[in-house]
Formats: sequence, C-alpha cells, structure tokens
Amino acid sequence: MKSTALHLILASSLIAAGLSACKKSDRKDAASATPVINVALPEVDSIVLHKTYPGLISAGTTAQVVGRVNGTILSKNYESGAYVSKGQVLFTIEPDKYREAAAQASAALATAESEYQYASKNY
Repeated sequence: MKSTALHLILASSLIAAGLSACKKSDRKDAASATPVINVALPEVDSIVLHKTYPGLISAGTTAQVVGRVNGTILSKNYESGAYVSKGQVLFTIEPDKYREAAAQASAALATAESEYQYASKNY
C-alpha cells in the first residue's frame, strides 16, 4: 500500500510539474505571438483624379458659311472647320459688278436730289 501511495504521489507530482511547465510555455508563446503594430499618422494632401470616357464630342451651335451674293469669289479667307471671329472677312468677291451698281445708285441719287431742288424752287 505504501508503494501504491508513493506511486500515486509521484504520479500526481509529475502531472503537476508537467502542467506548470505547459503554462509557462503558453505564456511565452502568447507573448511572442503578439503581432507588432506599426502606427502611421494621416497626412493632408491634394490629389487629382483623372477619368477617361469613350465618346464623341460635337458642337452645340454650328453655322453653315455660304456666300449668298452674285459674283465671282476671288478668295476664301478661312479654313474649313477653323474658328472665325465676328467681323472677320470670309470671302472676297469680284468688286467690278458692285462698283458699277454703286456708281449707278449714286447717279440716281444725284438726279433725285437735283429734281427735288428744282421742284422746291418752282413750287
């Protein structure tokens, strides 16, 4: 009986020693398993976002440029598709026909004025 009690005490002390050894290694493993966490502070900075979309672009307002007077066009002073500004000369038309018409209109005006003056004096 003494030997059984002695074996029981010996076995229980070995188990207790084994359990205490396991607890120490668990503590060491738990401490070494703790991850290292790096901390970074936020920075304030501006960023530029670029987006690319497929598609076609067309102008909202377009105008067809057409010479609408009688005569021969001597020169075209713009390129097709180019921007033009207000008052820009687009075409040069042969001036002879219009110069003659202006001279004829001036002669008709002078005749009308002289008839007016004659009528005013004789009235």
